[in-house]
Amino acid sequence: MAYPPPYATAPNTPQRSGWTIAAALLVTLAVVIAGIIGVGAYVYLNRPRPGTSTTANPPADGGSYASAAALIAALGAGGVACTGYDAVANPTGGAISRGSCSVAGAEVVVSIYGSEADALAQPGRLAGLGALDMVIGRNWTLNVDTAALAQRLAGAIGGRLVHVPA
Repeated sequence: MAYPPPYATAPNTPQRSGWTIAAALLVTLAVVIAGIIGVGAYVYLNRPRPGTSTTANPPADGGSYASAAALIAALGAGGVACTGYDAVANPTGGAISRGSCSVAGAEVVVSIYGSEADALAQPGRLAGLGALDMVIGRNWTLNVDTAALAQRLAGAIGGRLVHVPA
């Protein structure tokens, strides 16, 4: 009795040549590579760039933060690097966290308060001590020397601009 070879196909089944299978594999590979290149190009073209905000619309009220470090991180995410943070050991004036950092060589005093009322009271507490500009959020303030820097900071994280006269 003769047995068919182990690679025989059922009757009336077209056989594929090795070239047809190889061509199908090459097309599949080309599609996969094109997809990887397309995704890579999309990620590259839509990456955050220095000096640009990744926060499309920061909250108008500036939101609230648990710590100065979290507020500084939000500034960074908004495209403004505040470097060299130096914490104040015993903050006063209702602040639960306070310190300073530098934005493009200008000092920024960063304060976090226990309540929104404490943050909103700061311009009144600082009036008469010297002119300064502030950005005020729900439970935080940023104090700077120029209105231009205050506007830049508010553009990155939101908040209200306040000028405190001398």
